[in-house]
Amino acid sequence: MARRYRNRRDRNWIMYVFIAALAAIATWQFWPAGQPDNPEGPDSFGPGAVSNGIPTTRRSPNNVTRVDRTVRTDNTTTRPGARSKPEALKKFKAGNVAFDAEKYLEARGLLSEVLFAGGLAESLAEEARSKLAYIADVTLFARTIDPRDPYTMRYKFKSGDLAATVERQQQLHVPSQLLVKINRLADGSKFLAGANYKLIKGPFHAVVYKSIYKMDLYLHRQQENLPPVFIKRYSVGLGQNNSTPVGMWRLGCGALTTADGKRERGKLLRAAWNPPPNSIQRLRIEYNMPGYPFGQKGMWISLVGLDENTKKLIDYGIHSTDDETSIGKQASMGCVRMGDDDIQEVYDRLYEKWSTVQIVP
Repeated sequence: MARRYRNRRDRNWIMYVFIAALAAIATWQFWPAGQPDNPEGPDSFGPGAVSNGIPTTRRSPNNVTRVDRTVRTDNTTTRPGARSKPEALKKFKAGNVAFDAEKYLEARGLLSEVLFAGGLAESLAEEARSKLAYIADVTLFARTIDPRDPYTMRYKFKSGDLAATVERQQQLHVPSQLLVKINRLADGSKFLAGANYKLIKGPFHAVVYKSIYKMDLYLHRQQENLPPVFIKRYSVGLGQNNSTPVGMWRLGCGALTTADGKRERGKLLRAAWNPPPNSIQRLRIEYNMPGYPFGQKGMWISLVGLDENTKKLIDYGIHSTDDETSIGKQASMGCVRMGDDDIQEVYDRLYEKWSTVQIVP
């Protein structure tokens, strides 16, 4: 009897071992691949990084748009090239550190300073421009206000205030429509009395580089001794046979009359095209008429010469075009052409009389 019990117990023990082995094999076979404790990790999302120097965005699980921290594949921050000056490279790296730490105002100051001073290899300069364009979007043109930003301010609207009147009272030197846009309002009459809104201190200015068909937009408030801030780079088209004149210009102002009694042209929507002196076309062309050269946008930004090379010139400006393939080429009669999306931004930011446009070789 005892022997039969021991045999049964031994068989049971062998069966338990066999079942446990089968369970272990099944567990190993079907166990999911190992995952980190935090699948997203601290670097999976969060503002401050770029892909090849260009900030990109994606949606996080809580639907907050943030910048993707993609690893740079071109290694530009550690392989700057011989053309970068040591001091410029040092400031560029410091700006990158501030950008990655989301210290955007500090990064804006450092990267703008090194861009205007020069000394960076072009690959690094392009990375700096891309980051500064992103910073402008999340600081200047966002609805939120950072009280440390000297280029923005909070203003409580009073009864009867309109965007245009507040702009003049505060001497902002920016288009009132820009204030409407950054505060996400339908028009300038929608500001509510007693409510606080964001204002931008201007003016914006531009530099056109003929040799590379580019325009740089920047913000500079000299009356408060604020340092210039780079905003964004755009592609442009220029005059045939190198006919776009170099020199310094300001925006024309429709409310001003020149010394010889002519009223200045300013910024115009659906502007009529007036043939310049060098044109074989003699007749004025209105918006949407055949041959109209300003395209669907119909935007015209008049320029008035300020120096010896430009002050006697007339009918030059920045305008939209009916032929976007001309951007990056010499195709106009001397004016600066821009694509629809780009000229909309420039039109919204440059201000009549106060903004300047410098055209360099």
